[in-house]
Amino acid sequence: MAAAPGRPERSPGALPGAALAALLLTACQATAGPGPGVPRASAGAGCALRLEISSQGQSSLGTVVATGGGERYTVSSPSRRLAFVCATEVTLSETPNAAQGAVFQGWRRGRRLLRAPRTSLLLNGTETVAALYSRPAPPTPSPSG
Repeated sequence: MAAAPGRPERSPGALPGAALAALLLTACQATAGPGPGVPRASAGAGCALRLEISSQGQSSLGTVVATGGGERYTVSSPSRRLAFVCATEVTLSETPNAAQGAVFQGWRRGRRLLRAPRTSLLLNGTETVAALYSRPAPPTPSPSG
């Protein structure tokens, strides 16, 4: 069968050029990662906050509440990974374990130490924040004399 004037001949089952280009573009987008300088996480994607709480043995010295993007987590285990949508502002607040005599010392983010009882961060990937607590040393018995 000859092609109409001005139209190339096509073998049976062949895709027209536009359909083939769309198929290749879709395949490349599905397999290729972002280019250099493009952040991996975007709004709507999943990000994580790794929360660490000072502990003594298996028991943590405080509780942290993390809120943001309609999510609310109450964490009292020494370490927990929390899921949030990227580009969410997450607020952390702390409560010391009074039964253990714990005292809040601050938040550690990388090398920064923040002393306020509340802190907020814009989550754009995976972040680690530590809630730092201490316990006063037990009193030393006085020598009897």
